[in-house]
Amino acid sequence: MRLGLLARMKKSKKIPLIILSFLCSFILAVVPFPAELNDYRPAIPAIVMIYWCLKAPQYIGVINGWFIGLGFDVLHGSVLGQNALGFTLIAYACLLYDSRFKFSPRSQQIVFVFILVAFYITVTGKISQIFASGDFTMTHLKGALLTPLIWLLLVALFRRTESKDNNLL
Repeated sequence: MRLGLLARMKKSKKIPLIILSFLCSFILAVVPFPAELNDYRPAIPAIVMIYWCLKAPQYIGVINGWFIGLGFDVLHGSVLGQNALGFTLIAYACLLYDSRFKFSPRSQQIVFVFILVAFYITVTGKISQIFASGDFTMTHLKGALLTPLIWLLLVALFRRTESKDNNLL
């Protein structure tokens, strides 16, 4: 018998972990940084979005990316739809390359995540520059330099909570 989406979500223990990880990433995204290090602020919500789109595509997809991005727009105080578009594009790219990603070496996975985060920062920066008269320069991409380290930490952290049979990431 085929279970509906709500029935599967109720049986899954992964949903609370997904919600908690996004809440923690939102908190880390709005915590004050020293002014001189603000360009190096990593895009942790984008990295979490990439992780869950690749690890649990049945729960996190393009539509969920849109709504999570809208929530982050409201929390962050940015142009409404800016992060929603960025998260939607990230989710689409992750779902498009999901099968290739899972079976590629760890170094290629890190490069893929770095490219997606740099793309997210560029898209959101350009939208901010156009609609909010913000200033977007290449220095904003410095935050993407920490992506490989954060990706490895995130995978190691969540691997401890997963069962042994689902270790493709």
